[in-house]
Amino acid sequence: MTDSVREQSIPFGRQWFGADLLMPEATPSCLVVAAHDPHRGRDSPEARRLAHWLVAVGAGVLIPELRLGGEERVIHGAAEAHLWSLRLRAVLRWVELRPSLSDLPLGLAGAGIGATAALRVAADHPSGIRAVACRAPRLEHAGRWLGRVEAPTLLVVGDADRQTLAQARRAVDRLRRERALLVLPGVTHLFDEPGALDAWCRAACSWFDRHLRAA
Repeated sequence: MTDSVREQSIPFGRQWFGADLLMPEATPSCLVVAAHDPHRGRDSPEARRLAHWLVAVGAGVLIPELRLGGEERVIHGAAEAHLWSLRLRAVLRWVELRPSLSDLPLGLAGAGIGATAALRVAADHPSGIRAVACRAPRLEHAGRWLGRVEAPTLLVVGDADRQTLAQARRAVDRLRRERALLVLPGVTHLFDEPGALDAWCRAACSWFDRHLRAA
């Protein structure tokens, strides 16, 4: 599998945050914006693993660094989810201004609080987001946005992560459109068990292939 990485700068108010754009050799079939957990960074093995899987099946992937340079974690909970949502919306505005990207069917992937941001942003872009895939999402901060998500949504959770699994089961009932819950046996919140990340990547690729290629 061969892919190219292009570093990007995305404006957020008077500041900028970085992003990596990974593209396959051939024309991409779609674009997935991967809102990983901001506390792990865009160079984390989890973010890179998903990106390389997606590029291997012909998708373009944008991995934004939602944390600004030198920024420390000073907020938590709902305020944190709100901030990452604002920054993810800035990423989508940046995508919309680039014809080479804006013409591609668009999906959102996310993990942890990044998954929460993806769901909230998808709720605000009912016609622009064609599919969403979330790993171990922090659904306690998705709240009223869940019922407004129009895009087909996949939630992937480990059965050893009991709190997240309980939230995911409730969330599935609140999502109005096509949705799926994949429960991985023996997997905890961090997905650091052997094969857990690959199972997530395989499921996300299949979900995006199904919904974005059709678009």
